[in-house]
Amino acid sequence: LLRKCFDPIWNSLAGIDAENFLTLERVDVGKGARLFEGVDVRPIYEDITPRKHNYNKNTKSSCCCHSSCVRYLHIAEKDDKYSIGIFVFHPYARMPLHDHPEMCVISRVLYGDLRKTSLDLPLDDD
Repeated sequence: LLRKCFDPIWNSLAGIDAENFLTLERVDVGKGARLFEGVDVRPIYEDITPRKHNYNKNTKSSCCCHSSCVRYLHIAEKDDKYSIGIFVFHPYARMPLHDHPEMCVISRVLYGDLRKTSLDLPLDDD
């Protein structure tokens, strides 16, 4: 049943042409992030700037001015139904362990590489 529900979504994600969608610039292999085998692109991380409302008046800086910040491009949202966005990570960035309670997350790497570790809580014997 889940496969029947998610296959159309997954197929749509798989069909995204990241190079055109994000207007990616090709660079020599080994000089950028991998788009697909034999094709590298210039990372867009530095091109995405934080919104002005993220500015912290106390520190006089943006909360997103360092390389560990995850940047986000909002695509669409329907209240209480779904939210679609693109997370842009700095090269070698790490995302802290976190949970998505009462959510289903479907994701796809548009370009670059990803190493993922998934963890499950052990079932209680009670």
